[in-house]
Amino acid sequence: MAIALLKQARAGDTIVAMTDPPMVGVLPGPIAWLKGCRLINWLQDLYPEVALAVGTPFLTPTVIKIIKRFRDRSLRAADCNVVISTAMAEKASTLDVKKGTHPAAPNPH
Repeated sequence: MAIALLKQARAGDTIVAMTDPPMVGVLPGPIAWLKGCRLINWLQDLYPEVALAVGTPFLTPTVIKIIKRFRDRSLRAADCNVVISTAMAEKASTLDVKKGTHPAAPNPH
């Protein structure tokens, strides 16, 4: 995915990065910066918080700290962060993210 994005992204493009699968959203940030693109993160979940909630065993305190650092850097680098609900926007607002986080319009389907 990162190689294809590097090849196809052009200055002025908008890259929409999803967080599903978890942590894939951290890859487009540096590419958007390098190519002069806008970056929008579309958050489907907040990782590693979701993994912690379901008891994922490999998440040691060190791993959690590293994951959060990369995740938060990605969220700060984005021009906009879009979440799937108002509750998620409230949770995202507690993270180390300076830019606005906006809930997506409700999906009636």
